[in-house]
Amino acid sequence: MDHIAGDSREALGLKRLRERAGLTVRALAHALGLPSSTYASYERYKKDHLPISLVPALRPALIGRGAPQIIETELLALAGLAPRHAVSGGGVPSATPSSSDAALMRRDRRTHALDTRSQIPAHL
Repeated sequence: MDHIAGDSREALGLKRLRERAGLTVRALAHALGLPSSTYASYERYKKDHLPISLVPALRPALIGRGAPQIIETELLALAGLAPRHAVSGGGVPSATPSSSDAALMRRDRRTHALDTRSQIPAHL
């Protein structure tokens, strides 16, 4: 795949995962509850990593889809939470996470828990 000037490797990885899952931009945007233009901007993202907050939203839409099936390590890599080789080079990452991958996944779950708590109304 050609690298488009200005697009980050992670943005291109997101596009590859979406295509591998057999989803259109519009379908994945709908699954995430985003306008298509907002989601499409993530596929043109210019920063080093996609926002961590996007990973929990992508999980149900992508994990387990495609051939080979998309695994969590691939999503974590897009946000810089797993080794870059998990999404680059077209190789298939191991389905068994390494100890460092497991630690990163625990970190992501803690981050997601914090994100969830921040969404609880103050009056509760």
